[in-house]
Amino acid sequence: MSDISFAERRRANRHSIERRVKLLVESDRTNTHRDAVTVDVGTLGARVLSDARLSPGQSVDLIVNQDAPVILSAQVVWVDVTEASGTRQAGLEFTDPGNIPLALLAPIAVRGESA
Repeated sequence: MSDISFAERRRANRHSIERRVKLLVESDRTNTHRDAVTVDVGTLGARVLSDARLSPGQSVDLIVNQDAPVILSAQVVWVDVTEASGTRQAGLEFTDPGNIPLALLAPIAVRGESA
């Protein structure tokens, strides 16, 4: 087992940013937007907290409300399954990282915003 933490193995830095977002899980036939909160965000992905039932490999849209809603396509890479029910953490990898607005990565004035 390696002594290198998961965060140290990332391909891009992440910033601790708590922001309310919505998730649209493409395999969910109800097309229901699920509430979520980002834990950290980077140019290549994000870690989110949500009660959505996510599985590695699923495609999701991360919807961020700014001046206008921004939809970021992503794929679930990992899910923390230590909790059988309730809120879980999930790692998302953006499928089009060139579409990430810089305002999403700004650590200023992001707490308490609603999606």
